[in-house]
Amino acid sequence: MNAAIARPLILRILVWALIIGVVLWLNGCEDGRIEDTERAIQQNYFLQSLSLVESAGQILMRPQLRDDDVQRAMQRMDLGLEQARKVDDGFLEQLDERLADEYRDKFVKGVEEYRLGVESSDRERQLQGLGRLGQWGEYWKRLKPEVLRTLEAMNLPQV
Repeated sequence: MNAAIARPLILRILVWALIIGVVLWLNGCEDGRIEDTERAIQQNYFLQSLSLVESAGQILMRPQLRDDDVQRAMQRMDLGLEQARKVDDGFLEQLDERLADEYRDKFVKGVEEYRLGVESSDRERQLQGLGRLGQWGEYWKRLKPEVLRTLEAMNLPQV
């Protein structure tokens, strides 16, 4: 994994975790605020996983792909997979009852299969992974507007 890509992302996550921890400590760690913080962290993991894998795919679709482009895309895919594994099914189920199953079965397994296919030069496995990711894309395309509205509503301050 390229330290130049991983280090800023990990550092950003750690800084946010530290800030969130200090804010919670200063505010007396009320249960509602802890839940809000946990939900915000889960939201970040979920959205980062999608963004990183999507950016990897965009790199891989470029014409005249170079070896360093492929390496950068695989690093982003690995980081996206790392974020995806941190997403709690309960959080996803709050957004949509089927989202956790679809996310794990289509998105996460698709990325894993594709990655393993690339590592082993197994074209069949790469295609299986891409097939799952295509299924995820169709599902997510329909669900995305509703999920983003739900996330926005969750992030509004409770009056």
